[in-house]
Amino acid sequence: MGEGPHYRQVAESFVAQPSTRAAHQSAIEPWRKGRERYWCWCITLEDGAILERFRRYQRRLSPFLLKNYRRQRHITVAVCGFWQEDYEAAEFNDSFTADQLAIQLDNLAALPLSPFELKVLGSNSFPSAPFLEVVDNSPNNQLSRLRQCLLLGTDDFRSSVYCPHLTLGLYDREYSTSELHFLLGDHEDRQPLSLMVSSLTLMSYDARELAGPLTMEKQVMFVH
Repeated sequence: MGEGPHYRQVAESFVAQPSTRAAHQSAIEPWRKGRERYWCWCITLEDGAILERFRRYQRRLSPFLLKNYRRQRHITVAVCGFWQEDYEAAEFNDSFTADQLAIQLDNLAALPLSPFELKVLGSNSFPSAPFLEVVDNSPNNQLSRLRQCLLLGTDDFRSSVYCPHLTLGLYDREYSTSELHFLLGDHEDRQPLSLMVSSLTLMSYDARELAGPLTMEKQVMFVH
């Protein structure tokens, strides 16, 4: 727990707080402001060994996690915002329009994309969600290059440093962080697992639903 870029800081911040932050449906309405679909660029996951580790940690943490979490396994590369068909209707800074999507796709087309490798490590936790750490040791920092061409000069509405990760779920209420720190700190399960990335997927989800499923909107394949 706490290896890789910025992950030690995340782990220290987690245990410095007395309790986790619970996921609540009531927090959604002030955030979405009547808008319905939220979009993001993701790396999807189907790999066997990583999937096995993912499920093992989910089972271990299941007493603490939201029971109706239906979001598929993924690594968020960059969030886009709430979809707005009409640029003129984009009242807020977290709106995402067809013009912005066109720029992202042009940026991706101009980037020489080829498959690259990520490493999936052990568990860690944000205040609201436990996760598996993900590290990019690829030549030319491919993950960072993908992010930069998608962000369009913003930092995707982020108040903290970007840490690639695989979310295991959301905490369903407040729990002692010291108790969870013990469960998360399994050093026998930190052997880096290889994840080959050969595509990038644009996903959306219903912002009215807490932890609902992702829907694929578009996929970009990397050329070998």
